[in-house]
Amino acid sequence: MENLPEPTLALDSRPVQPADLPWLVERLEAELADVDFGWLWGATLGEWRLSGIDALVWRDADGRRVAYTMRAARQRDQLALLLAEDPQAVRQVLAKLRPDKLEHHSAGWLAQNALDPAWASTSAESSEAAMVCLLQEGALDAYWAAVEKGRPPGRVNWPLPFLAH
Repeated sequence: MENLPEPTLALDSRPVQPADLPWLVERLEAELADVDFGWLWGATLGEWRLSGIDALVWRDADGRRVAYTMRAARQRDQLALLLAEDPQAVRQVLAKLRPDKLEHHSAGWLAQNALDPAWASTSAESSEAAMVCLLQEGALDAYWAAVEKGRPPGRVNWPLPFLAH
């Protein structure tokens, strides 16, 4: 991320609060709208913050929410999740944190709206280690055909307790 510009926006972060929950649920739904097999979290604090996880809501100087970042406390250089609604503000958060790695899906809101191709790249690869149980024969045939033709495969976004360990 050496091509990131220096941040120009004053940002403040704090742990997730109950008032942040509707915004967070909305932002995660937007991020995963075009992602197959996404795991939507609900509006409870336990789904958005946990011991061993740095889960922060970032605000601008006017107190407006600009982003949510999450990373395992043991991997501070890697963002496991970044949610936002303003592409310019999310770039400011990335410029401030300068993560070595940002996990996201190429079909998500972040990749579509905020990542500048000059300093960010995205990819998704399918794996034989699948976490879907087929209950009806042929139910996923159209999906697998689309993946074989180049559609990005689904992304695992674990429930928060999985990320802490």
